[in-house]
Amino acid sequence: MINQMFGRVLGVLRLKSDTYEDVENDHGAIYQALFIVVVSSVAAAAGELLLDGNEDSLWVFAQSIPLGMIAWTIWILSVRMVGNAIFDIADSRAYWGRLFRTTGFALSPGVLYLFVSLPFIGDVIYFVAPLWTLLCMIVAVRPGTDYKSTIRALMVIMLALIPMYVLIKIIGIVIYPQFVHWA
Repeated sequence: MINQMFGRVLGVLRLKSDTYEDVENDHGAIYQALFIVVVSSVAAAAGELLLDGNEDSLWVFAQSIPLGMIAWTIWILSVRMVGNAIFDIADSRAYWGRLFRTTGFALSPGVLYLFVSLPFIGDVIYFVAPLWTLLCMIVAVRPGTDYKSTIRALMVIMLALIPMYVLIKIIGIVIYPQFVHWA
């Protein structure tokens, strides 16, 4: 199972569409996707902790898993809302399970955030990791929604950023005031 997940992560990082299709069709891959979300969340928090080293970073680190799960769920909700409401096409639908699996794996580049405290490399990671994750998300949304076009997946991703941002800010203000500056 570990070898399978590692192979899938490498395929996802290489933006191989057949890997995303494999993840989409494997209902058991939800646990692997969940593991990747947790590891990416912890890596991002650990990177910030190593970079800052202050007490607030410890609090962010302690909240990294629940906040990562909330952000991931909001992301999927946003993609699903935009995908189904705006781009609802007869032969495509944004399904929860598919999106959870494919987008969970698409967060794999987030592990790079562990290294943001390294000189020079940290600056590169702050630039590369979000772009790489965005590319992975575009490839992940295609099988998660059965879109035939990468352009349509890109439009869904871009439009989904708006409700995602709004929902994260609302939840942050209500539940996690510290989350407001984190997102």
